[in-house]
Amino acid sequence: MELHEHYETFIERKEQCIRHLNAVKATMKLMMIGGVSIYANNNQNLELCKSLYKLFFQLLLMSDKFDEMIKFIQNLTNSQRENYYDDQSFLYDIDRNFWEICCVWKDEKTIRQLD
Repeated sequence: MELHEHYETFIERKEQCIRHLNAVKATMKLMMIGGVSIYANNNQNLELCKSLYKLFFQLLLMSDKFDEMIKFIQNLTNSQRENYYDDQSFLYDIDRNFWEICCVWKDEKTIRQLD
């Protein structure tokens, strides 16, 4: 569940970065024709940097959770895995969520390639 929350926050941060990047691009175009001050551009650049930092931090949190999950699963013996999968539905949920997230990332990558 925590991994899923990190993923949802990552998506929000990614969308925020895209908005800031589009604002910077629009401001740069206006600056080229002389319609915007440098102060506005510097402020937008700063906001873009902040949002990129937050996005990177969220990615770091997700990778830490993946690492914890993988280490936990690797430390289980085969019989323990079977018992956990039989007795503990949370491991089944982790496994299912892991593959769902991988599929979503694959779908987003495919969509980006089509754009």
